[in-house]
Amino acid sequence: MCFLLTVYNGFHQSSDVVKNLFNNLFINKSYNKQVRPINDQNATIIVTVDFELFSNHDFDEVAEKIAVSGNLEVIWWDDQLVWNRSAYNDIYDMLLLQDMIWKPDVVLKNGYNKFEELGGSFYYVIVNHNGLVAWYPYHMFESKCSMDVTFYPFDEQNCHVIFIIWSYRYYKVGFYPDSK
Repeated sequence: MCFLLTVYNGFHQSSDVVKNLFNNLFINKSYNKQVRPINDQNATIIVTVDFELFSNHDFDEVAEKIAVSGNLEVIWWDDQLVWNRSAYNDIYDMLLLQDMIWKPDVVLKNGYNKFEELGGSFYYVIVNHNGLVAWYPYHMFESKCSMDVTFYPFDEQNCHVIFIIWSYRYYKVGFYPDSK
């Protein structure tokens, strides 16, 4: 038990080291979230997405609506958020508020009532030392769903929850399902 505590204590980061890393990324390098985070601005940023369904909240045949809760796993690389781990006491990754960095503006294309960007000011992203960014926005999704109840109660319905990147054209930001 003592051995584990000693090993674990060896990996704590001082706040000064974390502050230095933060200052280097956001102040010294002048990070700007309005600029696509890729060194070659003619290249396409590849964003992958995966959806994890938590629960089905509503299935309304008359209104042709489905409501589910879940979160997306959205992954991309940010060339401006890369650091040398050995220079910062081996910091592997850090949590940042999503509003601090560039992120794709993901929206539910076939939303039932509202059309809004996912996420919120209280969501965090995980940024690895190599620039890999992972974002997990959770939401209650209400989607339109055309239904055919001709053979009720033996019918089958296929409903789609469709996400898109709203502002960027496909040659600026490629948005693809994760191939796990």
